[in-house]
Amino acid sequence: MPESVAVELARWRATHVLEYLGRYFRRYLHGDLADLVEEVTSFPEVLRLTWRRVGAQFKDHPPTDYQRLGEVLDGLWALYEKTADFALGLVRRVEKITGDKLATASGMEAALADIKRQRGNLLGHWPWAPSPARLSEAQAAMARGEGQDSEEAFADIAGIPVEELRRQIAERRKNALEGA
Repeated sequence: MPESVAVELARWRATHVLEYLGRYFRRYLHGDLADLVEEVTSFPEVLRLTWRRVGAQFKDHPPTDYQRLGEVLDGLWALYEKTADFALGLVRRVEKITGDKLATASGMEAALADIKRQRGNLLGHWPWAPSPARLSEAQAAMARGEGQDSEEAFADIAGIPVEELRRQIAERRKNALEGA
C-alpha cells in the first residue's frame, strides 16, 4: 500500500474514532456524569446532616476519645473531598474530549469548596491532643519561664490581677468553711 494511502487511511480512522468517542462521551457526559454531578453536589448537605447526628449524640453519650473521633471525622471528610475532586476532574476531562460543557458541573466546584470549608472549620477547632513535639516544646517553654502557672492563667481569663484572684479564692474558702 502506498504511503499516502496509508496516511489517508490512518487519518480517516483517527477522525472516525474521535467522532465515535465524542458521541459516546457526550451521551456519558449528559447521562451518567450528570447523575454523578447531582450526587456530588449533595455531599456538603450529607456531611452537615452527619455532623448534626454525631453532635446530637454528644449530649447523651459524650465521646471518651476525642482524638480517635477527630481522626474518623477527618477521614470521612477527606473521603468525600477526594471523591468530589476526582469526579470534578473526570467531568472536566470528558468536557474537554467532547467540547461540550455540563451546565451543572459548576455546582461540583461549589460543593468541593464547601466540603473543604466544612473540614477546615470542624477540624481547625477540634480538641486535638498535642503531638509529642508540641508537648515537649510547651514543657521547655514552661521551664524557661515563658508560660503561665494556673493562677496566672485563671486571673488572665477572669481579667483580674493574680493578687485579686488569690483574695477571692481565700474569701470563698473562708465562707465555705463558715457555712459548713
